[in-house]
Amino acid sequence: MLRDTGMREGELTRLLISDVDVRNRLVTISSEGKSRKVRILPFTDETANKIKAYLRTRSDNPARFMWLTCRNKYPAHTYIYKMIVRYARLAKLPGIHPHAFRHTFATNMLKLGVSLNSVKVLLGHSSITTTMIYSHTEEGIAIEEYRCKVG
Repeated sequence: MLRDTGMREGELTRLLISDVDVRNRLVTISSEGKSRKVRILPFTDETANKIKAYLRTRSDNPARFMWLTCRNKYPAHTYIYKMIVRYARLAKLPGIHPHAFRHTFATNMLKLGVSLNSVKVLLGHSSITTTMIYSHTEEGIAIEEYRCKVG
């Protein structure tokens, strides 16, 4: 879900089951703080199917929180981070952490031709300047591809 939506680790941790519309493949993200911004993010059929399968394994349905620990508890804010880092190490993928999925999402959207402004909206950035960080990543990829093809 992190890779499909570009949501932040904390947003994923705080998700409620009622925030996820599997049928329409949309998730509603409500930010904390004064502004109380709301974003609606799409996700893929693959993610929808995995969410359905996950929810079928839950013995507590309909619980309030979307994600629970193996002890059926609401995860601490570090739970997702620790879990991703642990499995990345086991898979011998150093440097993988939750924010890497957000970067991957943004970079992939830009590679697919999604406008910088749309990526800004999806990521929940207030300023296009923040989103432009990802366009620099895209430029680096373009240079790398050029060097591989041309020399």
